[in-house]
Amino acid sequence: MHIITYIIKGVIMVSYQENELISATELAKKFGQVMSQIKEKSVEKIGVLKNNKLEAVVISTEEYEHLKMIEGLHSLSVDIPDDLSRYSEKIQKAIASGVSEKSHEEIFGDLKKRYEA
Repeated sequence: MHIITYIIKGVIMVSYQENELISATELAKKFGQVMSQIKEKSVEKIGVLKNNKLEAVVISTEEYEHLKMIEGLHSLSVDIPDDLSRYSEKIQKAIASGVSEKSHEEIFGDLKKRYEA
């Protein structure tokens, strides 16, 4: 059994077993069979090759929705540190000027609660 690994954008490595790769021509001929494999979870994914180059991946609807959820969570986690960092600077300036009665930790905690809700 051979395992083929593709490196995506120089960061992510995705490995495919031989039974997880199919040419576009073969996919057209065996579309129903491939869909059954995905639906029954006998394979996690099917890589579609065109001219021996990976062009697409067939996954289940459930897996696609899971990936979209992770993508959404990731985008939230990327925004939060930037926002908190920006607010942290404002909070420190406000405290230094005597404008705020709350400590930096209290205000930072309030911001974290707002993002977690």
